[in-house]
Amino acid sequence: MVTTADVADHARMRKVMNRAFAPWALRAQEPTVEASVSLLVERLGEQVAPSQHDDPVVETNTVDWYDYVAFDIVGDLGFGGSFQCLQSVSPHPWLALIFGSLKGMPLAAAARY
Repeated sequence: MVTTADVADHARMRKVMNRAFAPWALRAQEPTVEASVSLLVERLGEQVAPSQHDDPVVETNTVDWYDYVAFDIVGDLGFGGSFQCLQSVSPHPWLALIFGSLKGMPLAAAARY
């Protein structure tokens, strides 16, 4: 919807998407989100497990981990299947492509507007 500069199109798209955010729809999606968040917590626990590191201070890039969980959740809810970022502990090739294109979308929308 970021790329929709036309007010009428934006309103139409928002109306179509409203049902996905109704309370009953959000409750139906809860198990999917909960499973991904639980896996995130498990993976982060593995990153900081004392048996794997001699150094008491462990650094990890939480931005990557939040990208992984968000991408897996969006894949599950939007496409019917996870992109397996959390399972493989690595980004899906589409992740870089999407984040790269997201940077240019507001600029393209502003130019069209």
